[in-house]
Amino acid sequence: MAIAVQIGGFDCSEAVTAHSTLSHILINVGNIASGVQHIRASIYLMELMAGPRYIEISNSYHKLGTLYYDIGNLMNGLRFYQESAIRTNRDRVMEGIFWRKTACVLTALNHFKRAFDAEKRAYIIFRSILGEEDEYTKGSSMTLKYLMRKAIEQSVQAVDDERKKKRKSYR
Repeated sequence: MAIAVQIGGFDCSEAVTAHSTLSHILINVGNIASGVQHIRASIYLMELMAGPRYIEISNSYHKLGTLYYDIGNLMNGLRFYQESAIRTNRDRVMEGIFWRKTACVLTALNHFKRAFDAEKRAYIIFRSILGEEDEYTKGSSMTLKYLMRKAIEQSVQAVDDERKKKRKSYR
């Protein structure tokens, strides 16, 4: 990386590749914090050189979301999955996967209604691009049914809790 920066400057395309490669190496040897720094550096350089709509930026945010999700930091994982989903991505299937991952994190956080909304976006994308018979579409459909049931159960429980709370306040 040092050679690429010395020859081409800190904002050359080789520096982006070097940061990305170094992040993979560091993450694979267990140095996640340094790996994340290099992913962020590559994202910064990609935005600087190619603009905010460059396709690899959304993939890098997805990679960050996966890292945080895997280590149990769900809020940061969610933040990066959402960022990857809202970035312009010409690959609609990847966009669906980004929304699906967002739904997965929201489900782990017990935000079933929001998870349902994210999964619904993924399902619409999968159905329109891949068709009804594709495994992604079928899996998303099953997840939608599960999330709908959990969201309804959660809403009913919230209403019941509110009623119990009101009854206690009258006594």
